[in-house]
Amino acid sequence: MSETQPRVAIVGAGPAGAALAYLLARNGIATTLLERHGDFAREFRGEALQPSGWSCLEQMGLATQLAAVPQTRIARVNYGLGPGPALDLPVALTDLQQLRLVSQPDLLAMLTAAAAEHPGFELRMSTTVRELTPGARPGASELRLASGERLTADYVVACDGRHSALRRRVGLHLESIEQSFDVLWTRGPLAGPLARSDGAYVELLLGGGTVAIYPAPAGGHQLGIVIRKGGFRELRASGSVDGLDWLRPRCRTELWQMLTAAREQLARPMLLDVVCGRAPCWSAPGVLLLGDAAHPMSPVGGQGINMALRDAVVAANALVPVLRRDGDAAELDAAAAAIEAERRPEIEAIQALQTRQGRGFDRRPGRLGLALMRRVLSLRPVVRAMLRHRATFARGTTEVALAV
Repeated sequence: MSETQPRVAIVGAGPAGAALAYLLARNGIATTLLERHGDFAREFRGEALQPSGWSCLEQMGLATQLAAVPQTRIARVNYGLGPGPALDLPVALTDLQQLRLVSQPDLLAMLTAAAAEHPGFELRMSTTVRELTPGARPGASELRLASGERLTADYVVACDGRHSALRRRVGLHLESIEQSFDVLWTRGPLAGPLARSDGAYVELLLGGGTVAIYPAPAGGHQLGIVIRKGGFRELRASGSVDGLDWLRPRCRTELWQMLTAAREQLARPMLLDVVCGRAPCWSAPGVLLLGDAAHPMSPVGGQGINMALRDAVVAANALVPVLRRDGDAAELDAAAAAIEAERRPEIEAIQALQTRQGRGFDRRPGRLGLALMRRVLSLRPVVRAMLRHRATFARGTTEVALAV
C-alpha cells in the first residue's frame, strides 16, 4: 500500500462499507476494509434491492456483475385473510415488479471482488476492532485490533451495523424510534400452492401478527413471522418456538399443512429485534458513521440495503475530492457534516413512513375484520390508492447521483 496516498479504514463489510470501499479504491484511495466475520456466508434477513439501490450499483458500473448475483423477482402476491381462498393480486398493483430479492452474501462478495481489482485495496476478514484512539500523526486515528495489532488511518468510516461498537467508542448514542413489533425468521424448502417460486404469500393471523413467505434468492423460501414487541420471551418460555406450534390455531389450514410438511427442514427461527432510529450526529473528529451504524432501518418496505448503498454514493462524492488533494482533518470533518446534511432528510422521511406502516403489524383482527379487509383488497382502485407509498420505498425521496 502506497504511503503517499491517504488511507481510509472502513469497519464493517456490509453494503455501505463494501460499496464505499469499492468507490474509494477505484478512485485511487488506499482503503482497508475490516470485517469481524470470517466470510459472508451467514444469515441475512433483508435482501430486498429496490430501484433506489440497484440504480446506485448501475452508476458504479456494476450492472454486469449484479446480473450474476443470485436473485429472484416477485410476480404475484397472495393474501390469506380468514376463511375462503387466498386473494391473488398481481404485483403491477403494488410496484413490486421493480423489487429484486438478492443474495446479500453474494452481493457483498461481488462488491469486494470489484474493489480488489484496484491497487491499494485490502480486505481483512476475521478482524475485530477493540479501540479507536487519536494516532501519532495530526488528524490520524489508530485502531487497536483484537489481535493486538494497531492500524493507523487518516480517516475512519464506521459501517459496523445497528449495534455499532465504533459509535459507542466516539460517544454517540442511538435515538430510537419506538416500534411495536419484532420478526421471527426461518428459511427452508417449502412446497405447495402458497410457496410459489415467483410470488409471495402474506397471511394475517387471528389474534394478531402476520406471516410472510417469499422465495429466497439462495434457494428455498424465507419465512418471516411478525409478532408483537417483546412477545418472543413468552414464546420461548412456552417451548413452542422451534416447532411453530403456537401458529396452528391462528393460521389457515393450508398454511399450517405446508409448515408441518417442512417442519424438519426449516431452520431454527431467529429473532430480529426490530430497531429503528438515528444517531443525533453521524460523525466525530476523524470518524463518519454510515448505514445502520448511523440510522438502523425498520424492515418495513425493505430499505436497509438501499439506504446503505445511497449513503455510500453520497459519502464517496464528498470524501474522494478531499482525499485526492490530501485534505486535512478539518476538511474531512466538513465533508462528513455535508454527507449527513444530504442524507438525513431522506432517512427521516422513510423511517417516519416505515413507522406509520408498521403500527398495524401487531394488531389483532377478528374474523369480521379479516372479511372486511378481503372486501377492500378485492377493489383494485382502492388497492392502488392504499399502496402509493410503494413509490417512496422503491425510489427514495431524492435523487442520488454518483459524481466520482
